[in-house]
Amino acid sequence: MSSTLLHIAVVYIVGAALSGAWVWGVARWFGVRFPVADLVIIVGLCTGLGLLPSYGWLLGMVFMWLLVTRVERAEVWPETMLMAGGSGAIWLIASLSILVRLS
Repeated sequence: MSSTLLHIAVVYIVGAALSGAWVWGVARWFGVRFPVADLVIIVGLCTGLGLLPSYGWLLGMVFMWLLVTRVERAEVWPETMLMAGGSGAIWLIASLSILVRLS
C-alpha cells in the first residue's frame, strides 16, 4: 500500500516537472509571457487532474486549455493547443504507469 502511494507521488512530481518544462518551453518559443507562479499553479492543478484514472488526462487538457487562454491571454492555436496536447501526452503515460502499478 505505501509503495503504491509512493509510486503515485513520484509519478505526480515527475509528471508536473515534465509538464511544467513543456509548457514553459512552448511559451518561451512563442513569446508568451508566463509568470512562474501561474505556471506552477496551472501545471500542478492540471497534473493532478491528468493522473485521474481513465479520462483524467483529457480533463486535465481541457482545464489547461481554459486556464491558459483565460489567464495568460495566449492564442488558441498553436500555443495553447501545443501546451495542452504535450502535457496531455505526458499525463496519459503517467496515468497508464499508475494503472499498471495498481493492477
